[in-house]
Amino acid sequence: MIEQIKRVCFEIKNINFILGPTSKDKVQVPFAQADLGDTEFKPTSWLPQYITESILEKHLKDCRIHVEWLTTICSLSQNNAFVDTTVTKIIDGQESERKELIRSRFVIGCDGGRSKTRELVGIEMKRNKSRMFVAAAELIFDDTCPIPGNELTIFLNHNGTCANFPLNEKNRFRSFMVIPDASEASEVTDDLLRSRFISVTKLEPNFQVLHKTSFNITHGVVNTFRSNRVFVAGDAAHVHSPLGGQGMNYGIQDSINLVWKVAWVRRMQESMSIMDISDTMSKILDSYDVERRSLAHKLIDRTSLGTDIVLSNNTIVQWFRSYMIRNWISYLMVENGGAYALAQLTTEYNPKNSYLLDCTSSSKNYIAVSGARLPNLHLADGSRLYDHVDRKHFTIVILNGNEKHAEKTINTCKIVCVSAADTQEKMPKIDANTYKAAQVLLVRPDLHVFCVASTLDHVRHKFFGLLPAEAVSCM
Repeated sequence: MIEQIKRVCFEIKNINFILGPTSKDKVQVPFAQADLGDTEFKPTSWLPQYITESILEKHLKDCRIHVEWLTTICSLSQNNAFVDTTVTKIIDGQESERKELIRSRFVIGCDGGRSKTRELVGIEMKRNKSRMFVAAAELIFDDTCPIPGNELTIFLNHNGTCANFPLNEKNRFRSFMVIPDASEASEVTDDLLRSRFISVTKLEPNFQVLHKTSFNITHGVVNTFRSNRVFVAGDAAHVHSPLGGQGMNYGIQDSINLVWKVAWVRRMQESMSIMDISDTMSKILDSYDVERRSLAHKLIDRTSLGTDIVLSNNTIVQWFRSYMIRNWISYLMVENGGAYALAQLTTEYNPKNSYLLDCTSSSKNYIAVSGARLPNLHLADGSRLYDHVDRKHFTIVILNGNEKHAEKTINTCKIVCVSAADTQEKMPKIDANTYKAAQVLLVRPDLHVFCVASTLDHVRHKFFGLLPAEAVSCM
């Protein structure tokens, strides 16, 4: 699947900001030169969401997992052992009278911003609506198209905003335009889109509107990501502006944070009495809510502020926006880690709040603190650190240490004994003394560090001190 994604995505060479009618008003950010650090997905690439979804669906099919489209949830009830969910098909826009009952140990509601799962279990989402109404349209231009096909072009001026994202087909773009004085009841016609495009861009190309939608930008986070055995993820848990393309990525990260914890709990259930481990299970599953909801609030704060600045009609805000774009945007995005952060490679959980992180770990002489993403170091044997990490179970990484220590380790965890190469990527910023120092890291399946110490004995002490024996035995 990863190789297929690499084959079909394409490089975004530049981001163009058009602030006015003259050449001096064009600011070009050489996005392809941005330092993406330790990720193996380089250079900066773009892949439309519908293509990502089709690749994921094909992968599920290859795994003999069938996606049932046009199916909706009708009812849901749960107890401490299982969840009963009733679903039905949608036929000609109406719910079928035929219902199907599904009994499962858990339910994960990934059913969007209007989540029925969220509603049925009583999870609340308080939405804050902005005053900005946006139209999103897929446009295909003729051969006179004035917008580069491998560049993101954003028009920002006193007439409004128009952002154009290239798609895989020649002269095809997904365009976002602010529609002034509109409401949810307003009809966005092809003529209105054409008029707004010309008004903002001062261009009059020939294009066809393939399809369109419109929405009021809202922001919101649920009050909890978990209700006993039911979870919400993605847009069902947090909604926000599409600015920065963070939504789908955050939703996928929700799932990555959750599924290994559910699998861990299932292993515990199969090996011992549920009554004996109910408190431990609850703490493990609660960590999903604590970790992801905290990050979701930070995401909402960033995207809300960014959206207000980008779409503002206030002349002072517009002047500040233009000043920052002209003087700072290239430095911030390309040289100072902006693209690295935009790719969500700086994600870090607060160990003080999570049951599955060690708040006593020090950052001194270690490549990562508890809660941080494990850096994908270059290793002395030519491989990368991620090549050795188990994505289903915990991994103990003995870095620059003595392999004989592995004989003392916890037998439920994979042990890797590796040495760092002499040269590493610029991002994340780790000095040579740190990545060459002897250290031991306990790494979670989602690649975040549980704890770190100078020796294996210290890690084992932290491990057994923080987690009960029943949890350790099933890792």
